[in-house]
Amino acid sequence: MKKIFYLAIFSSLLACSKKQATIELKDSTNIVLKDSIEKPKPIDFSDQENDLLQLYSEIETAKENTNDLVLKSSKKYSDSLISLIQNNPKTLHYSFKKLQNERAIYVATSADQKFRIYSWDTHLGGTMRFFDQLFQFQSQNKTNTKVRLASKDAQDFFSKIYTVQQGTKSIYLAVSNSILSSKYSTQQITAYEIQNNNLEEVKLFKSKNQLLSSISVEFDFFSVVDRRERPVELITLKGNKLKIPLINEDLNVSNKNLIYEWNGTLFNYKGVE
Repeated sequence: MKKIFYLAIFSSLLACSKKQATIELKDSTNIVLKDSIEKPKPIDFSDQENDLLQLYSEIETAKENTNDLVLKSSKKYSDSLISLIQNNPKTLHYSFKKLQNERAIYVATSADQKFRIYSWDTHLGGTMRFFDQLFQFQSQNKTNTKVRLASKDAQDFFSKIYTVQQGTKSIYLAVSNSILSSKYSTQQITAYEIQNNNLEEVKLFKSKNQLLSSISVEFDFFSVVDRRERPVELITLKGNKLKIPLINEDLNVSNKNLIYEWNGTLFNYKGVE
């Protein structure tokens, strides 16, 4: 009888021990899960962005005074922006939303987040606008930059980056826009690839007679002034079909397009539709 009594007590203690162990394990597991889902802090360059906004406002103020003051203010803004991006690789993933909302900068980013182009008006031109450009790209776990400053060449601002796959390699199609005057503009698409820590143009567009790395159209802006989107989207890629607007002899944008189709290696010219 005593044996049975001791056995019952032992079984009860063992059950309690297991229950306690289960509770401790559960609590411990909860702690581990909590730690594992803790999100990293978002990338924040808001203070630096606010400083850049202030510098940009100084350009607007300088425009009411002398050209020398505009040149000085513009250079200060460009130098500060370039320095921030070159010295902080994580800016590749920062939106610069405030600067974009104020039209102080255009930011075009590839879908894979590995290639970005910043461009901004220097305010040193007249009806022909001058844009500085900064290319930022990731290769071999390193973030690189390439700067193009507007001097003799007015240059463009970039509005979009499309991506196509050439085997395992990503090819980036950057759409840029130039403002030649209040009447005339151009839009261009250029193919780039990132290779060995360098950004290179690649000949990807096969026309009737030659292989090109870019295609450009000049047009009368007033022929599309009623379109809502800004900048106007004349060159577009949908699926494998690249559309280049057909421009008539008066430089007006027609309702027809030159068609190029992607075959996995090249964009081949297919005709007009």
